[in-house]
Amino acid sequence: MLRLENVSLEIGEKKILDDINFELKKNTKLMVIGHNGAGKSSLAKAITQNIKYKGKIYFENKDLQYMKATERAKAIGYLMQTNYIEYPFTVEEIVSFGRYPYRKGILDTQSELDKKMIDSAIETMEIENIRTRSANFLSGGELQKVFLAQVLAQDPKILILDEVTNHLDISIQEKIFSLIDSWVKKGDRAVISIVHDLTLAKLFSDNILLLQKGKIVAEGKASQIFKEENINKAYNFDVISWMKKRAKIWIE
Repeated sequence: MLRLENVSLEIGEKKILDDINFELKKNTKLMVIGHNGAGKSSLAKAITQNIKYKGKIYFENKDLQYMKATERAKAIGYLMQTNYIEYPFTVEEIVSFGRYPYRKGILDTQSELDKKMIDSAIETMEIENIRTRSANFLSGGELQKVFLAQVLAQDPKILILDEVTNHLDISIQEKIFSLIDSWVKKGDRAVISIVHDLTLAKLFSDNILLLQKGKIVAEGKASQIFKEENINKAYNFDVISWMKKRAKIWIE
């Protein structure tokens, strides 16, 4: 579905991404991990065409740089960690914004398909009970589920999620990733999630991409990536021992 070839990014004299090559196949949940400054968010911005880069990024063999904005929006949905609401839109109104790539013009009304996709996204994210509520009165977890529903209503083939569960309760984190897991299984879809939490990466990934200083240092199943020679080196820290120590206090 998605293929990156020799993708590099420099800001000033600093290399942020260094010759990134990988392929994302359909029905796959890819987690991108690495320490702060490893290039995770920059990778998301490159894929979503929000930053200039060198190299090629293809969606279904089409160069994303030459696709129209509406075409890209139908191909890739992007959700960041922090989103803001300036006006008292209802939950349903926010979700409906995801259908704009399919409108013929600004005055175009919702089609039956639009309504179906909005309803489906609201149902998938389990926010029917707050559908008519103003977003100004939602909790952080509720609001993040609303914005994710907006991206789902967009009906992309690929979701790019940039640390969307940071600062949320662990129960909300688990719920969001479980819902995303269900979404991927419904069709020819895939998701790339950038996460800090290594436990989430291990629980909800099919494959993991480990970055260090803008380079891919390991790629594969969680069982392959979470080995001392990979993870400890990338983080410059004994991650495995630390995680075992944390787990131990709950077992005793």
